[in-house]
Amino acid sequence: MNFDITWTITAVIAVSSFLSPVVVSWMNNKHHYKMRKLELQSDLINNQISTLYNDKLTSYKKFIEVAGQYSMYSDSVRAYAKVNASLHESMILCDEITYPLLLEFQNKMDSFSRDRESYNALFTEISKSFNRELFTLLPEKIN
Repeated sequence: MNFDITWTITAVIAVSSFLSPVVVSWMNNKHHYKMRKLELQSDLINNQISTLYNDKLTSYKKFIEVAGQYSMYSDSVRAYAKVNASLHESMILCDEITYPLLLEFQNKMDSFSRDRESYNALFTEISKSFNRELFTLLPEKIN
């Protein structure tokens, strides 16, 4: 049996010209699928961070507002109920550094009417901790 090399080369070129676009298309589709999956994961994470940031901001602003009012009207049951509800909402969202400060605030709420200095000091520490929490989320939110 005698093979003609030109026919063999022609056959190899024909088969490779048919298979090459198929392989390239498959590789491109696989790469595009991976990139799209990563993009969707990134969008989901950014959306969750943005939602968490907005929830924390809203909760912390509300707490600061009602706690500020409570410092002036500490004898009011309504002010006490508002600050307590806002405090618990903030406790749900805060991190492990802010939580003890809020717990201390809750434990000392009844004695604050007699000691405004300690109230203001703890209130300032809580505000700083809120600021730290929001600031750590902010760079993630921008990206």
